[in-house]
Amino acid sequence: MSQELLVTLDIVDEILAKQVAQELAGLPYIRIEERIGAPATGLPPQVIVLDDLPGNGEIFVKLTNLRKRFREGALYVISPEKNPEHIIDVMKAGAMEYFINPLNPDKLRSALERFRTQAPATVPLTRGVQYSFVSSKGGLGSTVLAVNTAPQSELDVVDRIVSLIRVVG
Repeated sequence: MSQELLVTLDIVDEILAKQVAQELAGLPYIRIEERIGAPATGLPPQVIVLDDLPGNGEIFVKLTNLRKRFREGALYVISPEKNPEHIIDVMKAGAMEYFINPLNPDKLRSALERFRTQAPATVPLTRGVQYSFVSSKGGLGSTVLAVNTAPQSELDVVDRIVSLIRVVG
């Protein structure tokens, strides 16, 4: 499968960020974005790599917020923390992969390749959600559904295009 992955690095530690960027730059199927929401592609990242600074509980808030914004994406965490309870808590917060720092580049490459081959081919093309309402009798049913769904979809769907279509039968 020749699917390209869009990877965003959200790494505070500059040395670690450079190391990860150098490792990923050598992979032909990886395209790196420097920050989340960079306008270069207009597509959401498929993989977000984060670092977990020791003693800072910020990772749980960050993971929860990212999981809400990028439901289809994979969150990878790199941390020096080896405590199993911490690792389990990070995974429960939404991380797909957890790597111990110092980073083993082979494990990172292997995880990215596994995600790339298992991800559906349509993932990078997903830019929005489309809802269709078809009225079988020609009454007000489809109009009521479309009108009431529009405000809620704007709240639920962040950074996406939503299309509501009402088909009169």
